Formats: sequence, C-alpha cells, structure tokens
Amino acid sequence: MKIKHILVAILLPIAAMVSAQQRIEIINQFSKLELNGDMTVELIQADECNVTGIMTSGLITRKVKWKQQNDKLIINVPSGIMDKADSIHLVIKVGTLTHLQTKGATVICKNALTSEYINIDATNAQNKLDLKIDVTEIVLETSNDCHVAVEGKAKWATLITNMGSKIDAKFATFQECTATATFGSEIIANVTSHLKAKTNYKSTVYYLGDPVLNIKKRTASDIVKVEIK
Repeated sequence: MKIKHILVAILLPIAAMVSAQQRIEIINQFSKLELNGDMTVELIQADECNVTGIMTSGLITRKVKWKQQNDKLIINVPSGIMDKADSIHLVIKVGTLTHLQTKGATVICKNALTSEYINIDATNAQNKLDLKIDVTEIVLETSNDCHVAVEGKAKWATLITNMGSKIDAKFATFQECTATATFGSEIIANVTSHLKAKTNYKSTVYYLGDPVLNIKKRTASDIVKVEIK
C-alpha cells in the first residue's frame, strides 16, 4: 500500500506537467518573429511551423496572445497578468527565420538557424539569447543589459551593443565583422578576415583571430586581442 501511495505521489506531478502542455495553434509559414513579454522560447528550425506552450498553472491561451500579419508572427505576454508561480515556456518551430525582435524574452536555439540573412533586434528590454546560426549575413543589435551568446558561422556580421549589453560570439566564426560597443557594453567576436571595430565610453571589443583591423576607440574604451585557453 505504501508503494502504491509513493507511485501516486510521483505520477501526479508528472501528469500535471503533461496536461499543462498545450498546442496553441498550427501556424502558417512565417519568416519574422516578434516576442513581447516575460517568456522562455525554444526556437527549432523545422519543415513545419507551429507553437507549443507549457505553463505551470492555468490556461496558456488566457495568458499568451498571438497574431499573424502576413509572414510575421507576433506573440505577447502582457505585463501584470502573470502570477508569481507562473512561467511560460514556448517551443516555436519555424522554417526560415529572417527577422527576430524580442522585448523581455529568453530565447534558446535548439539547432542552427540557417538562412541567407537574419536580423535580430534585442534593444527594447532585458533579454537573454542563446543563438545558433549558419547564415551568410547576420545583423545583431542589443541594449539595456541584454546578454547574447552566439555559436555557428556567418560570412558577414554586424554587431551593435549599447547600455551595458554583452554579445559573446567567441564560439562563432565571422569572415568579416563590424562591431560597435558603447556605454558600458562588450563584444567578443572571432573574426578571420576583416574587423571594423568602434568603442566609446567604458566599452570593449575583444577579438579572436588575426583579421585586418580598422579600429576607433574613444573615451575610456578599448579594443583587445584575446586567446581562448
């Protein structure tokens, strides 16, 4: 009897977790994604586009609002509606992603996002991004204490960080890179051919590799070559 009670005690939380997983909707194809609010998102490049949601309590469809505008999917978690114990975890499958805009979300790439071009805007709220890429060109802009880690490769990279943000791309490889860090921000980039770097006001661009340099430093900032040990 005791064993039976123990099994019930173990299985009930598992059943609750399973029942909390909810398919929001089968989504039409999209290439642009906008995330607004406190949520954790797993991005998976796949043949189909859909969204699956997991929430610790309540109906996720009451907390998460979404809409599609042409090829853009917008997901909102309005501020002030979440209970302290609630968390929202979304798994988003997408074909080819060309634009990602995030305001307050945590984003984790489960596999590499592949495309000719991708633009990532994480400038309007605290965000945390863990990106995997295999692209021809990436434009990545961060601000407001945003932290972004990048793995993978791109032929051309434009990295812009501001207001205490950090881009850590030491495990990515860029053939040519333009890196701009201002107002207490930091960029780490692995560059093989050409690096154009600009820093201002207590900011630093660290670089790996032996690229041809075009650099400009102002007001207690620096551009520094480093090695991974």
